[in-house]
Amino acid sequence: MAISIELPSELCISEVESLKLQLLEALSQAEDVDLDGAGVERIDTAGIQLLVALSKLVETQGGCMQWRQASSTLVEAASELGAGDQLNLPSR
Repeated sequence: MAISIELPSELCISEVESLKLQLLEALSQAEDVDLDGAGVERIDTAGIQLLVALSKLVETQGGCMQWRQASSTLVEAASELGAGDQLNLPSR
């Protein structure tokens, strides 16, 4: 069973802790995660780190993390930090 999560428009250090709790709760209910990052307008290194950690955790639990959509802001930030492939995001 997969759970769908819509990421907030701002995924910065000030929002990471609350989103982390939401993601961990979601993972307790499903193995697979479908992320919608279409609305991400602002993201920093902490946001990318959270997504990388989520990806690793999902994989460790035998699940799959997929993207329904990803904004150009999200794709560019991940690419600049060298995490685009790790997050399975399209290249820019």
